Amino acid sequence: MGPAPRPLRPEEGGEIGKIMRAIVFVQGKRRRAIVVQGVRPHYQSLGESASDVAGQPTFKEPRRWYHFLGIQEFETERKHMLEPDSLVGRRGWYIKAKKMTELSPNASLDNIAIEVEFETKSPEQVNKWLFEQGAECFIAIEHNGLLRPLGEPPPIPQPPPPFSDDDTQP
Repeated sequence: MGPAPRPLRPEEGGEIGKIMRAIVFVQGKRRRAIVVQGVRPHYQSLGESASDVAGQPTFKEPRRWYHFLGIQEFETERKHMLEPDSLVGRRGWYIKAKKMTELSPNASLDNIAIEVEFETKSPEQVNKWLFEQGAECFIAIEHNGLLRPLGEPPPIPQPPPPFSDDDTQP
């Protein structure tokens, strides 16, 4: 006896479980929808780009939703990440890391319908929208050195030193 069949998604004639706000990030001919569930941003995969998982190229399932951490706003300074013909670490890359994102699709989003607020080609606009929705996300893989494993709490911000009019204070 195999696993239970997956319910049909709305685009396949299945029931709509929820309508969510979304935006669309446009890169060349690719248009990917983005939603936020709780504090986690998700993009809808086209299933066209290979991802390296344990040294093996794998493809995500088309039209399934995957967790990511934001859109890279500038080319990374971590030059070891950059490879020819790869978006990893480059402006426009969907930031993902094995220790920080789920690699499997989020099945709880399979039956959503989306209401698109706007389309953009700007990583900055995507990240701004994500932050406005309350998402935990980064503008770059090296975002202020705050990369941490999934589920680990963020560092507690330290208050600035008290202000002093005394010029002798460092």
